[in-house]
Order: sequence, then structure tokens, then C-alpha cells
Amino acid sequence: MDWFVTHRSNAMLKDIDNVFPLSVLCQSSDNVAFTLGQTSHLYLSHGEQIAYNKVITNNSATFDPQGSFICKNPGIYAFHFFSLAHTQSRIWIELYKNTNYICSTYGYTSHGYADAGNSVLLHLNTNDHVTIRTHSSHNTTLYGTDNQIYTTFTGILLSSDVIEYEYKKVSFSVGLDHRVHAANGKIVLYNDIILASSAYNSRTGVFTAPLDGTYIFHYHGLAQNNKTVWLELYHNHDYVTSAWGHTESGYADAGNTVILHLFSGDQVYVKTRNKIPVDLFGSTNQVYTTFSGNMLAPLTHNLDDSLSEISFSAGQCLI
Repeated sequence: MDWFVTHRSNAMLKDIDNVFPLSVLCQSSDNVAFTLGQTSHLYLSHGEQIAYNKVITNNSATFDPQGSFICKNPGIYAFHFFSLAHTQSRIWIELYKNTNYICSTYGYTSHGYADAGNSVLLHLNTNDHVTIRTHSSHNTTLYGTDNQIYTTFTGILLSSDVIEYEYKKVSFSVGLDHRVHAANGKIVLYNDIILASSAYNSRTGVFTAPLDGTYIFHYHGLAQNNKTVWLELYHNHDYVTSAWGHTESGYADAGNTVILHLFSGDQVYVKTRNKIPVDLFGSTNQVYTTFSGNMLAPLTHNLDDSLSEISFSAGQCLI
């Protein structure tokens, strides 16, 4: 028999805080990172906030009693959120900054379990809060157990406003708020500027690296009903990775992440698959197709440089 948690009381919050404190200062407050998870089947009504009951990692992150992340160190943050819908249920989850809608995930299949996720970069000021909630017009039933954690919320401070860096920080995040049909491998032109950067050109859809360095990119998409999402990330003219999804009589979600070493002037962009009909869904306050990037560390050509980071990306090519 499946058991569902319909809400979390203040007493439950206190019990969880005693075991996994939601506001922990572990090292410097300049290093903020967290991952929360949900270990129960969760039934959520219209617009209800997701209550995460397991703290997987918390380094200097602060949360309010309802589970919203509260910014105590202003700067640029990356957020990632994922969920799995219970069989024959749907995921329709939204991320908010304060009262402002930012982006969504959606997943549904009539014959099984649907998963979905998204990523976004945001600039936060002190006491700004970030919340994950369900869409106001639908109920959502999420799947989860102690050893099957699919619903997660992750955040990390990428660059702090109170630190003077020896190099210019580079971050951007954009989305698509309308439908797109493409059949000839065109570059996706994201028009919803979530986090602006002069390095991303909204007219061409191309990110141009201003500095030599190591960069990370996240891209996600949602197909229109009974259509296909097939996105490909390119470095200059070279193919790097793909994201694909198709669901019969439903909307398919897809996404991917990659780390690249770039030289100044190198270009990165997302294209639809060539010679394949691709139909991306989007509308006002329904942003599922996103593209975000951030420079992890500059390339200084000095192996002893303390700003260097350990990073990798690996893939599998099937023939």
C-alpha cells in the first residue's frame, strides 16, 4: 500500500530541524550550497509549496519554516530542481524568486512515471527567498521513499557580491516564453532574460566567452503535446551533447549539463536537431526551455594558480 504525505505541520518541521537543521553554518558563509530531498509520496494541492524532509547537504544555507531558501549572502546563485510523478499523475512545478515566477517543470505519461527538472541562475539580494511550489491550477502527486529520492532542490552560491574577485565573473540564464517549431536545426533564440549578461546575445542565441576558462552549461526543454524535443549543444561548430524526449499523448521533458574549456571568443549555443521536426512548448509564465551558463574558473596558464578548479564532463556515444 502506498502512503502519501499531504502536508507538513509545524511539529514535523521542528522534529526535522532537530535531526537535520535547516539552518546550519558549516564553514565560511561565503560558501553556500545545499541539496534537499523528499523521502515520501507527496500529494500537493493547487499552488502548494513543496516541503523537503531530508537534508542531504547544507553548507551555510538558511531556510524559513515553510522550506523556502533565504539569501543571507547576496550574489549569483544556481538552482536545480527535479521531481518524479507517481504513476498516472503529473508534475507541474514552478520556481519563484520572492513573488516573481521564474520557470517551470512539467511531466506526464498515461502509462507510467514521469520525471522532469530544470535549472536557473539568479541574482539574489539579502533576504530574497526562492520557493518551489506546484502550479495553481493542478494537483500533483510525487513519488518518493527512503531509498528512492527523486524530488530534490539544490542551490549553490556561484559568486558573492561582497567579495572582490581578481577576474570578471560570467553568468547568464535565459528562457523561452513561447512555442517554437523547427525542422532544419536552427539555433534556439531564448527571449526571456532571467539573468542578463553581455556575453549572451539574445538576437543570435549565442554565448561568446569573454575570458579563457572553464565553464558549465545547463539546458532543458519541454516538447509540445505528442511532439518531440531534441536539443543539441554546440561549441563553435562542434557538436557536444544532446537532450531528447518524446511522450505519446503527452509533453516530454529533456535536459543536459556539460562543462567546457573555452578560449576568449569561443561560442556556445543550443540548436534543434537537423532534419527532425522539433516543437518546444512555452508561454507567458510557463518557461520550461532554459539555457544557463557560468564560468567556474579562469584559465591563467599557471598550474599553481589557486583559482583553478577540479571539473570534468564525460559522455557515452552509442553506435
